[in-house]
Amino acid sequence: KEVDDLQIRSGTSIREKGGNLHPVDFYHMHPRYNPDSNEFDIAVIKVKIPFAYGNQIQPIALASENPKIGAYGILTGYGFINQDGLIQAAQLQQLHVPIVSSELCKQVYKGDLTENMLCAGISGGEGACFADSGGPLVVNGVLVGVVSFMVDRCDKPVPQVFADVPAMLDFVISVIKQKQK
Repeated sequence: KEVDDLQIRSGTSIREKGGNLHPVDFYHMHPRYNPDSNEFDIAVIKVKIPFAYGNQIQPIALASENPKIGAYGILTGYGFINQDGLIQAAQLQQLHVPIVSSELCKQVYKGDLTENMLCAGISGGEGACFADSGGPLVVNGVLVGVVSFMVDRCDKPVPQVFADVPAMLDFVISVIKQKQK
């Protein structure tokens, strides 16, 4: 999409109304992003209108190290709430999911998993689904992952894959510093 077509809604849990709209000033994809493998599936977005922090809007810390296997994170998003891809959530959805080992995840994804990816899920067929991509995975109030991909059906009880924030923290910080100049 063109940057002029993008905006972020904040301060509401309803997908298409309320809160504040923030037109996007720019976005910077990771230079090594590979759409075929989803390697380095992360971007930094700057909005034209700053966020006004308060009860509904808070900044989040970026993880500098991975959470422990078995720790629970909170996954949020407006993705599809049925496998057929016919019903997209109007209200922000939230789910508690466990962090799982890369060994367990590799049983599902084989060679598709790299050290720049984090796995979480296995919650009886609940988890990230289509249109959740780019959404946060938060552990103890810290952003540890960004929804990247899942198997062909999002109702399977298998882990989902996230861009690993600690693995890409240097990229995020360098873009922020570069754009502040």
